[in-house]
Amino acid sequence: MKKNPKLRLLVNTDLITEEDVRLKFVFELFRLLGYKDNYSESELAIYGTIGRRKEPPKYADLAYFNDPNYIHNKKDKDWVENHTLVIVEIKKPDVDLDKYIDQAISYAIFSRAPIVVLTNGIKICIMIYDGYNKFKEIKQFLRKDLIQEWGEVKRLLAYSRVRDLKRNDVNNINLSNIDYSQYVITLSDRLSEEIKNSIGFYIPRFLTSVSSISRFRSELKKSGEEGQLISAEMASIDNNHLIILGDPGSGKSCLLNHLALETIADSHSIPIIIKAKFWGFAFNTILEAIESELKPCIAGIDEDIIADELRSNKYAILIDGYDEIRNSKEIFESEIASLSNNNNNKIILTSRKASYHEELSNFSAFEMKELNNSQIDDYAKNIKSLDHFSYHLFEQNLLDLARLPLYLFMLCNMAEGNTNMEMAKNRAILHDRFASYLLEDYLFKRIPGYQPKYSLQLKMQFLSCLAERKTCEPLFSDYTQCTTGLNNFHDITALLQEILESGILTGSCSSFDFIHPAIREFFYARLIKSFSSDKIISFLEGFHENEAYFDIILFLAGIPKEKDKQKAILDYLELNDLQLYIKCLEARYVDLENTKDYSKFEYNYLFQLQCSYNLLLDKYFNAIKKNFTPYLSIHPDQKSNIKDQKVQVIGYIDVPNQRIRYGYQLIKSSEDFKPIIRSKSSFKIKSEFFYREMSIPGLDLDSARILATDDIRDQLTRSLRFKLLDHPIEVECEMIVASIKRIASTARMFQDKSLEPLWKFNYGLYDARVYYDTLKSMRYHRFIHVGINNPRWPLNIEHILVSLDELINRDISLTEVVLPPYYCRESSPHLGEEMEKRLINRLNVMYNILPRLYSDMVDSNIPNLRKYMGYASICPFRCIVRYHLGVDFSKKGIIRCPLGEASIYFMPHPKGEILPAEVVCADPDINEEDQIRLRSEYINALKSLGRYTKNGYFRIFLPSVMEIIDDLALTNALYELFYKDLEWFIEDRSDISYIGFQI
Repeated sequence: MKKNPKLRLLVNTDLITEEDVRLKFVFELFRLLGYKDNYSESELAIYGTIGRRKEPPKYADLAYFNDPNYIHNKKDKDWVENHTLVIVEIKKPDVDLDKYIDQAISYAIFSRAPIVVLTNGIKICIMIYDGYNKFKEIKQFLRKDLIQEWGEVKRLLAYSRVRDLKRNDVNNINLSNIDYSQYVITLSDRLSEEIKNSIGFYIPRFLTSVSSISRFRSELKKSGEEGQLISAEMASIDNNHLIILGDPGSGKSCLLNHLALETIADSHSIPIIIKAKFWGFAFNTILEAIESELKPCIAGIDEDIIADELRSNKYAILIDGYDEIRNSKEIFESEIASLSNNNNNKIILTSRKASYHEELSNFSAFEMKELNNSQIDDYAKNIKSLDHFSYHLFEQNLLDLARLPLYLFMLCNMAEGNTNMEMAKNRAILHDRFASYLLEDYLFKRIPGYQPKYSLQLKMQFLSCLAERKTCEPLFSDYTQCTTGLNNFHDITALLQEILESGILTGSCSSFDFIHPAIREFFYARLIKSFSSDKIISFLEGFHENEAYFDIILFLAGIPKEKDKQKAILDYLELNDLQLYIKCLEARYVDLENTKDYSKFEYNYLFQLQCSYNLLLDKYFNAIKKNFTPYLSIHPDQKSNIKDQKVQVIGYIDVPNQRIRYGYQLIKSSEDFKPIIRSKSSFKIKSEFFYREMSIPGLDLDSARILATDDIRDQLTRSLRFKLLDHPIEVECEMIVASIKRIASTARMFQDKSLEPLWKFNYGLYDARVYYDTLKSMRYHRFIHVGINNPRWPLNIEHILVSLDELINRDISLTEVVLPPYYCRESSPHLGEEMEKRLINRLNVMYNILPRLYSDMVDSNIPNLRKYMGYASICPFRCIVRYHLGVDFSKKGIIRCPLGEASIYFMPHPKGEILPAEVVCADPDINEEDQIRLRSEYINALKSLGRYTKNGYFRIFLPSVMEIIDDLALTNALYELFYKDLEWFIEDRSDISYIGFQI
């Protein structure tokens, strides 16, 4: 309820006399309830009869009417009976109200007022007409409780409410409950119509629970299993607060409409559908949104009554399109969190999967399961009488796209009666063809003799302009603004009517919108693609980091237009937004080259490969170029010359046989920057350069960009796997000691007394000089060259000696820098007290420095990727470690590690503030309730520090104790964070075609 100072004053005013009660309390109360002073009469004369005898008038203290003309009609008994709303009897504060109840009721009976209010300024009694000249008490409360009871008081006494109910039937007034019947009927009709107009009928949907615990996600990913499926209806029953996630077109809105209809059928609560895109436009609070939904059907409803109904858990609040909120999203999240924390109202939200980052910590998240082949076939058969539709889609490589209901709907409509129709190869083209189908073919089929007044091109132009307006301003309605620049345009009403008849818009000529947000986004992208290359780049500069425009940009890359515009889009994103660039390569329009001029295509393709490879390395991996081909071939003493060199592609394309072979070599920056094309017979592969030989299914110039990206991705994966990044001194020293221990452990297995000086290094921690002298004295031993020089190991004996020598010269002590050693007897499942102290010491040291080292490594190696890396974005953070030792054999299930387990998570903290890690002995299995609390604390901490990031969602790692006491524990922990942060880039993208676009 909104704060109302007048109401607070009303509660706190001192009342002594009856006149105080009348003037300071009753009149002010009814003004707040919407009654006007000139609609009232003090000392209203009430005329009654006993039998046929007319009784002398009696006077009611106060009466309120629904008309101001009492003064002209006070002697007209019928007028009084038809217009009296409330009779108020007023007494002094010390008067017992019970003695005057019958008197007040008699006044109401003779005046036919449906409501009686009896008050002495301390207590208020409300009675309602119950038929047959009887009244019943429905509410009694104290004035001091008026603020808490205000919603209920307004529900009973609000002027508009009593007036409208009196107007309907004074003999059948029932104010004890709000009548939602008309709203429910209207809502049911609307939802059924929306489902019918969107996909035809509801397809039963299944959801997958999205766990907030990273362990479950990782285990599912490793095992290849899916999360447990649950029907959407059951998920709604089992969870009071849930958010349903899905891709664009996955049927989220349709599912929400269905759940609303299910709620109506169950009669447990009243469903309220809220379109989140209107937040900050049509309403600014949840109460305003509910009021705007109910008010057209329920007279007198207002925010105070709604707040009271919410406290009574009357509503099921269904919010569609959380991802579409443009303004004040934090306020929306705060309101939803408060609402879900303070009552048991059911709250269901929908959101695009890519736009939800676990902001609503106390909501259960579910992801929509895609349609299976059986559902696709059943739908196509029922809607368009299409048999074996999934098989036809599979043949045309469109089956995966049809697993989303929106695109299944499009494909079914376009395939109806046109089995030989050429299907689109990406979503943008499919949208374009579907729009053309609705605006032309569909109307010809549906309306006999249909003759369009306006051309398809003009209607598409209008819709493109409308999409831009609706994207920026959801309530936009001045449609004449969208006709600027249209040729041969005459009548806006006729144009709108023609478009509305196609079904691509929903609503009426006065108010309408696109039938789906994805269609609006396509048309907006279509408008942008019509701009010049410079204007397209300006658009990308302004919106490429805005999630709300993500799918618009993907459509932009998929619409077939001039090659120079497509190149400008990809060139810009390649340099400025690597994540979006990769997505656009997947969604791009594939323009197959005219291969009659083989040599020209061959040159252009290899040149694009060369340009992209150099650009990506220079922009994102410049600091670690030495790890990439062909810079790997440069001798360590000449690494400083890397900045003066560029990569040149050498290769050939066998166009007729559709095969490509290529490799990389270095040239000076000053040399001619052109690829070298060799004939198949003269192409020689040198061992120092990386090369590929592969079959290609077509000839698309932009697929060269994918080759360059994948080459870099594969090499980055290798660098992470073998821990080849540039390290801070702590990590470098840890890797040196671990390598020496590996040498010592291997030497211990040999029965060779000459290796005895190495054996001691298997345990303990020594100074760099001790390690150096021993290893140097044995550097020519046969074991050193045969037993340990594995080229796959990051450090061999020569590297170790060079590194130790540098440590000695820099006076760096290994015993001070390296993590404290930890030993355990693996034969014992329970570790001793002394070992536990060592473990705590080791964990404290390790997780105190982990955040700083990770941030330093990111800055030293890939600083330009930092904005895409979740953990790097939240630095600095504090590590919280919960561990337990040994095994409780009474527990059932798989034992991960006989030494124990640990859970680790991060909490952001202010820059410049040094906080030690928190290491405690506790159960590492954090329950779901703690998950919710910790995640909420994490998100709130990020927001308060201004570091909230879309990639920084809360995660808990659950390693075994063995993993965190390993010699390379710190190194492994750092690289594990790198892997997690770079999954978006190094993940397998083998399903992406290099040349042809595959859905």
